[in-house]
Amino acid sequence: VDGAKIFPQPPGTLPDRYEDSFDVAEYVERAKRGVTPFLAIPELQAGVKGLEATRRIDFEDWLDAQRLDAVVFPAVADVGPADADVNEASAGLAWRNGTWVANGNLVPRHLGIPTVTVPMGAMADIGMPVGLTFAGKAYDD
Repeated sequence: VDGAKIFPQPPGTLPDRYEDSFDVAEYVERAKRGVTPFLAIPELQAGVKGLEATRRIDFEDWLDAQRLDAVVFPAVADVGPADADVNEASAGLAWRNGTWVANGNLVPRHLGIPTVTVPMGAMADIGMPVGLTFAGKAYDD
């Protein structure tokens, strides 16, 4: 599989800035090497319990202390400039957390915080759709 043929980049495109990721073309080779069965991972149980404890302490207990049922925040923090694929300064803005990936994408996913994002409308100046993300306690959704 040649990823460049599946999704070719135009000439002059800046390289992506993904961290800790690998080329999708490597999936086939990784599968051929074999995958550890999920339940055979020795640290799995402790890891899941740690994530659940972190969610409870850092989010759910905080919600209780603040007497909140949920928090609401913008789905994304900003809109990347249109020339972010070819302009280094614009790319720096577009690849910031909250712009290249939604605000509610990393931490809530890792901790199992349930969220739902709903459309809020469109920005008056550029017509970009915007949304609000609602996050609450696990199992209270």
